[in-house]
Amino acid sequence: MLWVSLSPLHLPRVSTAATPAMHPRSYHYGYYLSAAAAIGRGPDAQSRDFLSNQRDNLLALVRDFANPLRGDPLFPFARHMDWWGGHSWAGGFTAMGDGKNQESTSEAVNGYAAVALLGQAMGDEGLARWGRLLTAMEVNGAQTYYQSTPERSVYPEPFRSSKTVGILWSSKGRYPCDTAASV
Repeated sequence: MLWVSLSPLHLPRVSTAATPAMHPRSYHYGYYLSAAAAIGRGPDAQSRDFLSNQRDNLLALVRDFANPLRGDPLFPFARHMDWWGGHSWAGGFTAMGDGKNQESTSEAVNGYAAVALLGQAMGDEGLARWGRLLTAMEVNGAQTYYQSTPERSVYPEPFRSSKTVGILWSSKGRYPCDTAASV
């Protein structure tokens, strides 16, 4: 199946071919969706009209990285989320030289939280719940794989002692980001 991908700068135009690597849509689109939710929660009719007028475009952004719809003909279900691992991958399921990676849990959390905020602003409780679920999974994944403690760690010593991971790959953790220290 051929998935499409969107660029917020060119909406409502939809590309006809997906890029080979689905780079961190949750990072980039999260900023757009957070801003849209904030505008939509404004006190005036113009703010509410913005959400109403841009609803299809905003939901297309959601569907591109956090699609709650199984069987969507244009976008895969939850493109970046690894349900078994309990976190998302920055490039979706496209593997690079060292496998899949996640390099910014904070931006992934922001992206999924933006889905929840947009759902709240639109009065769509289902979308808000979906965003909260994805956010909770990403936070738990960050605490599990990035914030190591002596009592709770998935890593062996001496890597455990660093207490954090710079980049998580499907086959290793890396700390700090700019050196070759890996486990």
